[in-house]
Amino acid sequence: MKEVIDKLLDAAFEVQRFVEVYNSYGELVNTALGDILEERHRQIHEHGFDAVYDDRYNPGVIAAGAASYALNASYVLNPKIGKPLDGAPSFWALGAAWWKPKTPREDLVRAAALILAEIERIDRDEARHA
Repeated sequence: MKEVIDKLLDAAFEVQRFVEVYNSYGELVNTALGDILEERHRQIHEHGFDAVYDDRYNPGVIAAGAASYALNASYVLNPKIGKPLDGAPSFWALGAAWWKPKTPREDLVRAAALILAEIERIDRDEARHA
């Protein structure tokens, strides 16, 4: 029982810490950060891309997915290019059906959510090997 209580207290501390950091930023950053967290939530709860699913990937695959969406956004935003990639980059390894670029902002939100997923995967891997 003590173990459960300790885990709940740790989780409560993490939530409090997150809220303090989140509240320390301005409204625009809060909107962006909120959108990133909402996208990560969507990935987990609508598509099932939870910890078990993400841990099946080799290290770096999810990060490469994030880089792919960020690269696509940069192509569209760059006035010298001004158009999206012609399909997924060669390092996209999340499955052709999942390459669904949208607006630059939406692509960057997806990229950030995928970065979060990769960081979470790294943290779990390190905890398993500690």
